[in-house]
Amino acid sequence: MSYTCAKDALRSIESRRRNKKDLPAFQSFLKEVCPKAFTLPIIHVAGTNGKGSTVNYLRSQLQALGYRVGTLTSPALHVHYDRIRINDAWMKEDVFLRLVNRYDTRWQALDLAMFDIDVHLAMEWFVEEQVDFVILETGLG
Repeated sequence: MSYTCAKDALRSIESRRRNKKDLPAFQSFLKEVCPKAFTLPIIHVAGTNGKGSTVNYLRSQLQALGYRVGTLTSPALHVHYDRIRINDAWMKEDVFLRLVNRYDTRWQALDLAMFDIDVHLAMEWFVEEQVDFVILETGLG
């Protein structure tokens, strides 16, 4: 399916919220379609409280040093894809739609969860934009 409207694409992705995850299938998929994601320097921020603030603090410090920093946080504040940012500028709707339209059939075939899709979207964009660091808010659930 090809989406022309971000709202329709978001509805499809958000319908895949669930706890069941197939990490090996997701890792294999990501290695196949975005192998450079595994070469990016990644900082994982985990814990119960303060993850978003910590991600933002680390991003601002690295950015002040001149680095391009990709971040993935949760929850979204305005739209679903605003959780994916480079130097605090969120992913644009046209980039989101382009990536969704490129991969949605594969996501559906693999029955990927929303979180997996978000990670994939982020990593694809971060590789495309050649960020220096990635900071991921890591869910523990």
